[in-house]
Amino acid sequence: MKKISQKTVEIADFNEYNVEVNVIISANTQFGDPHFIINGIRIDDNNLKDDGFSFTIPKADLKSDNLLFATSFNINMQVNHLQILINTCRIKFEFPQIPSKNFNFNPFKGKTTEDLTGKFIYGVYKYIKVEL
Repeated sequence: MKKISQKTVEIADFNEYNVEVNVIISANTQFGDPHFIINGIRIDDNNLKDDGFSFTIPKADLKSDNLLFATSFNINMQVNHLQILINTCRIKFEFPQIPSKNFNFNPFKGKTTEDLTGKFIYGVYKYIKVEL
C-alpha cells in the first residue's frame, strides 16, 4: 500500500482561499480518524481542543474532483447492532462559512447485514465536491 504524506493545517491558516469543514460522525461503533486526501496529500483534523473534527480545505480543492474523504468503521458486532448501524449511521459535513452547503450521507446505504457480517472493518471513501 502506498504511504500518503500527512499534513496538518493550523486554524490560523484560514483565509479567503480556505474553507472550514466540520465533520460529525454519528455511529454506534468506533471509527478511524476521519481525514481528507487532496492530490495525494493527507489533511488531518486541525481541531485538537475537543472531540470534534475540523479541517481547513482550500476552496479550489473543495470545488475540484480531487477531494477524497476517508474513514473506517469497526463492524465486528452482533447482527442486531449491525442493523442499527446500517439504519442510523450518518456522516455530516458542515461548512460554517457557507451553511447552505451542509450535507450528510449514510455510508452504509444499500448495505445489508449479510453484506457486512463476518467483516471487521468497513472503509469509507467519498469524493466531495461543493459548488461555491
